[in-house]
Amino acid sequence: MAIRACAQGHPAFHKLWSYYRDRTAHLRECRASGKPVVGKLGFGVCDELILAAGMESLAVSPDASFPRDLSDRYLEYSFTEKGKVLFSMIASGDRARLPDYVVLADSEDVMNRLYYYLRELKRTEPERGLPELYLADWLYARHPRYLKWNEKVLERFAVQLEAWSGTGITEEALRQAIALYNRQHAAVSSILLHRSGARPRVTGSEALVILGARDYMDKGSYTRCVEELAASVETWPEIPGIRLFFSGSVQSDLTVYEWLEENGFHVCGEDHDGGMGVFDRAIRTDLPPVQALAEHYTMGLPRAQKGLVKDRVDSLMKQNKTAGAAAVLFWHDAYDEAGSWEYPSMKAALDKAGFPCLNAIKQPYPPVFGPSLLDGLAELKRRTGG
Repeated sequence: MAIRACAQGHPAFHKLWSYYRDRTAHLRECRASGKPVVGKLGFGVCDELILAAGMESLAVSPDASFPRDLSDRYLEYSFTEKGKVLFSMIASGDRARLPDYVVLADSEDVMNRLYYYLRELKRTEPERGLPELYLADWLYARHPRYLKWNEKVLERFAVQLEAWSGTGITEEALRQAIALYNRQHAAVSSILLHRSGARPRVTGSEALVILGARDYMDKGSYTRCVEELAASVETWPEIPGIRLFFSGSVQSDLTVYEWLEENGFHVCGEDHDGGMGVFDRAIRTDLPPVQALAEHYTMGLPRAQKGLVKDRVDSLMKQNKTAGAAAVLFWHDAYDEAGSWEYPSMKAALDKAGFPCLNAIKQPYPPVFGPSLLDGLAELKRRTGG
């Protein structure tokens, strides 16, 4: 199923899909126009501050085909495979793929570790030409007591962006960036209702493109595209398949979702950081901009790597119900340890509510869909009556 003809033939979706596939296209455009670009790793790099500084943002995502010789040389084996790829990409100094500035947010432990390894490599081997590096050191516990710290995190990041861009960040520029995000939120939320509704018309793969393309293209152009789509998707054909909620490791491409769709499932929601949590809610406009951004990034959905287990369980059960899922798939990359401490509590809650689930652990990157996974999906189908 994946990307259907109705989506491919829609000009707005086709544009989103083209940037989602060619992830350096926007970098090339910005370099041609002279606009500075900030690379992002992790899901706590504040786009709104970057826009207010007159810069563009671009997610640095793993490319499974990239050689891993540098990570094999410098990293211990317990890094995730995606983390190893990212290290090799950045350590290579390949400016065809990388902007001049890269910001890592500690939304995942691996991002903290990558930052310190890369910083030391940049110090000891300057001839490699690594980009300028910065760590956004958030406190992710979802409690108001941490808001003041996170306001300071944003203020320090703003100072760094101003130094990089040579442009002062004004309150008006921040308010405009927040307004743009809220337009995106309204449009994408409307689209996602057609993935999780009683008669879904957007596939999980299409939703992942719509959500992910934001990180690979001009934010104004992205906003116009999702607003056009929001007015169109209700006319797309209805989607068959067993409704499946996806929990676990970040999915930065379509490989796993497409495989699930080929095997008769409809991914109606997810709780990983690359999914619908990107547009969990609008940014408040009744607060000063920095305070509103700190509240938004602190009080959003609990992150897999940083949220308390109780909060993660409550969030999973609520999202699973909202999405109308019939089953849950836990997908955990090798050495992505968050799932190991939250899965038992999540499974207990699902068992109590009568929801079948499958736990796919220690998955390699790129994924390998072996017999045990196929048997697990067959069992899910049996338990859901599919």
